[in-house]
Amino acid sequence: MEKKFLITAIDWSGSKKDPKNIYTLVSVEEKNYKKLKNYLIKTLDIKHWKKLTKLEKTRYTNKFLRKWNEIKTLIKYIDISFDQNIIFNNAPIFHQTKILIIDNTIFNKNYTVLSKMDKIILEGNVKEYYKPIILLSDNISNIFRKLYNETANKKKRYELLKRFRK
Repeated sequence: MEKKFLITAIDWSGSKKDPKNIYTLVSVEEKNYKKLKNYLIKTLDIKHWKKLTKLEKTRYTNKFLRKWNEIKTLIKYIDISFDQNIIFNNAPIFHQTKILIIDNTIFNKNYTVLSKMDKIILEGNVKEYYKPIILLSDNISNIFRKLYNETANKKKRYELLKRFRK
């Protein structure tokens, strides 16, 4: 049996203003989680996107992008997609996931697939220790949406998608 060593968070971002659904998966090795958590709290001062004002979102996005390359070094895998099936077809990640933290909406839509996982924590029930990874997943979704919508060029949109994946 394959050893499970990942902490994985999956977030769904939807908006009434923007019909595109965005799904983000972030996996970090358990041994690196504490370092990532501390970095997100102390250096990035990670926040919940929906609680920020418009001006704060602009400033936060700039800060996030400046720190993005450092954040990526602490993460094992990142995927972002408009299609949840692409996220859920990533079987190797799920086989290696020890703890899955997931947005309630996604869990409800995919209960039969996800119920086979060892340990699932719904976003609404996550303990303080694991909040930074779900906030990171949420921030990636929302910052990606913001930048994607500001970019009309298809080639630049593809480059943006590549920038956020790992």
